Amino acid sequence: MVFTCDDENALTGVGFPFFERFPNAGEIEVQHVTEAGAGTAELTPDAAEGSFE
Repeated sequence: MVFTCDDENALTGVGFPFFERFPNAGEIEVQHVTEAGAGTAELTPDAAEGSFE
C-alpha cells in the first residue's frame, strides 16, 4: 500500500486500522521512506500507529 501526502511537513505519523479488521493478527512490519530517510516499525494491536519523527 502506498500513501501520498500533499503536505509532508505536517505528517508525523499514520494510524493503521489493520488490527480492527484482523483481530487475531499479532503484529505487522511497516516500512516508510521520507526525504529524511527510511525506517521500519513493528506495530501491534496495542501500538498501531507508526511515527515518522
